[in-house]
Amino acid sequence: MSLLIQPTEQKAKEPKLPEGTHIARFIQAVDLGRQESKFTKGEFNNMIRLTFEFPEITKQWAEDEPAKPVVYGIEVTSCISEGSNLFKVLKACDNTITHTEAQDPEAFLGLPFQVNVIHAVSKKGNKYVKLQNFAAIPRNPSNPKQYRFDIPEQFNDSVAYSIKAHPRNWDKLQDWLQKIIAESTTFQEKTGQPQPAASLDDDDLLQ
Repeated sequence: MSLLIQPTEQKAKEPKLPEGTHIARFIQAVDLGRQESKFTKGEFNNMIRLTFEFPEITKQWAEDEPAKPVVYGIEVTSCISEGSNLFKVLKACDNTITHTEAQDPEAFLGLPFQVNVIHAVSKKGNKYVKLQNFAAIPRNPSNPKQYRFDIPEQFNDSVAYSIKAHPRNWDKLQDWLQKIIAESTTFQEKTGQPQPAASLDDDDLLQ
């Protein structure tokens, strides 16, 4: 069942995705490099951003534009161990793999899976999307290459970016994503170009 989210005036920001179990498609794998933990100050981890397209949940961003699938991204550590969040996503894309066979997230781009969406509440009382229970889509018993039900075609292009392979696909990333990556020590070591501090205009120096 397709869901259309139309533009409305809302006093409070609502989560991008409705609750429930939905089909999603893995469309982006972006290496963020070493990033400071959002939960533990001073702790750094190698992170990757995974972006998913929800083909049955569309949103009309403007009245004169057609509805487009909603996309949603999460950031997880790039470790691919048996119980890691990254492996859970890749396993949902292809439930025949083991963690030793899932070393390249790019190989799974374009594959669909099922995920449960819930609305959690932050400490400030705001609702936000939380994805849990990533699962493979059932296959047709008579033809394992086919899914049991029809899945809409992919709408957005797949994009993979790795700092090791920079600058491949760098120009396909959004500006805000490039900024996050460029501030990582991993990126700076690769390019030899540390991010300079923001420059000040002459007017900024006048007190």
